[in-house]
Amino acid sequence: MLQGHPPLINMAEDLVPQQQLVLLRKRPRHCDHSKEVDDIVVEILSRLPVKSLLRFRSVCKSWRALISDFYFVKKHLGHAFTDTSYSFRLVFLNARPRTVDLQGLEVHDHIRQQDSFAEDILGRSRILGSCNGIICLQEMMFDGIYRDDIFIWNPSTRATQKVPKHKFTKGSRRFYGFGYDANTEDYKLIVGDSNHVAEETKFGIFTLKTGSWRTVEDFQFVNLDGQGCFANGALHWLDSKYNFTRIMSFDLAKEKCEQLCRIVCGTMFTMGIGSNRNCLCYYTYSSIRSMPMTIWVMSEYGKDKPWTKLMNIPTHIVPYKVSLRPTQILENGEVLMILDGKECVVYNPKENKYRTIFQTSAIFRRSPVVLYLDTIVSPEFGSLNM
Repeated sequence: MLQGHPPLINMAEDLVPQQQLVLLRKRPRHCDHSKEVDDIVVEILSRLPVKSLLRFRSVCKSWRALISDFYFVKKHLGHAFTDTSYSFRLVFLNARPRTVDLQGLEVHDHIRQQDSFAEDILGRSRILGSCNGIICLQEMMFDGIYRDDIFIWNPSTRATQKVPKHKFTKGSRRFYGFGYDANTEDYKLIVGDSNHVAEETKFGIFTLKTGSWRTVEDFQFVNLDGQGCFANGALHWLDSKYNFTRIMSFDLAKEKCEQLCRIVCGTMFTMGIGSNRNCLCYYTYSSIRSMPMTIWVMSEYGKDKPWTKLMNIPTHIVPYKVSLRPTQILENGEVLMILDGKECVVYNPKENKYRTIFQTSAIFRRSPVVLYLDTIVSPEFGSLNM
């Protein structure tokens, strides 16, 4: 997903690499219900939608145990990412939270009201990150001022868990992100701040398995801001401290922050980063309407690896005034974008036209859009079914 600077947004999925998802470990021999459930039943259940699985938990104790089992959750997650019948959804957080079904959007515009969580909280939250169907939110008191309350939420199962308060949950921390550590098979929330006077940066790390916080301080000073983009097992931010822009990465397994690459795009350009099918991307556009928005992709991830131009989008045909934010590249090549924080449009590169999906009078706040997939991943701390 594409993030801006100041934080724009997301363009594709903040996903665990697909190869990590489909390499499912064998069912443990000691699994209590392994003798009760036939492998064929497991295979069938693992391909069913979340709503069906939530109902089938009431069939019997063995099915309830199976559907909550670590092995089964990973198997279902693997099918969700590889089965084309599953559809990604975008959640828009504004005065009236709503979701957009991306699969339906390619055929016809399909929007439905979001009712999976208390709407008054959704309408007063910013998104800290999203991964594998669970979303991290922070509740807002009023514009730009946030409460200590952070929630981990699965919109598909409606399960919600409140993160314990910590010094890093207080106030409006400058940068944050949420992702998956494949080495420990754990989800991590990262929040941090930089002291410009002392030139020091501190990270707070919360892990779902332990349900606890810890602080890491031995980092070089970095000027990060907003929501980090998750791709290839790391969170990424833009750092414009110097006369050029650099992309900083925070490896969730190594818990190490370092420069990934430098990009020189000129002062007249606005820049954002994101991911497309787990490949890191960045885009630039100018206030000069004759210059197109350009989207670049790093096909082979790594330090100072080359970038490939993905597409140009002519901006003179799109009626924005201040900001233009690509959100998602659909399977049919169309691009979902946010104009001036209050209008959602789809650009068709073949016809060189756009169509409006919806408009709102309320300006979208920071990180107002997130992509998710229906999964049964649990947000509960200490849970083994992640």
